[in-house]
Amino acid sequence: MPSESLQGKNIEQPKVAIEIAKLEDWEDYKKIRLEAIEKNPEAFALDPENLRQEIYKRDRQWKETLKDPNVMVFLLREGKDAKGLAITKHKPDIEEGFWRIYHVYVSASLRGKGAGEKLMTEALEKIKERGGKKVWLNIMGNPEQSPARNLYQKLGFIKSKEVYEKSGKKLYFMQKELKE
Repeated sequence: MPSESLQGKNIEQPKVAIEIAKLEDWEDYKKIRLEAIEKNPEAFALDPENLRQEIYKRDRQWKETLKDPNVMVFLLREGKDAKGLAITKHKPDIEEGFWRIYHVYVSASLRGKGAGEKLMTEALEKIKERGGKKVWLNIMGNPEQSPARNLYQKLGFIKSKEVYEKSGKKLYFMQKELKE
């Protein structure tokens, strides 16, 4: 594999692929989502009740998410293994062309190697192809989220002044205008 410079460091780039999950990918989606909330629950601002609901979802609920025409679940794969995800949703009830990105996660083995940037770049491109004009996400204010915040800023997301507390922790809004 070729090496590329990432943030001034010579880092071996993993061979990963990004795909939009199809219905038959529901078990991979479920597995990587549960890994995400197990390994990094603080990143998702899930209170104990929401965490419990997520962990105990029925199989049909995982499948329903993938059937929703307003949702795109991006799977980051290394070989056949799901190693990351980004869940996106069109929110025309808020504003036409408005999308929200939920629950971005990359397995620890791929962090700092450009996989998250590749995942987010692909998600933004597909959102734009589907008529997206504005994208919004939120991120926890804890120090562990600094690499994610830095990535989002590198991709053109701007941190909003709007901040709110959830479960005693600060949550920041970030948004990006998608240019035509």
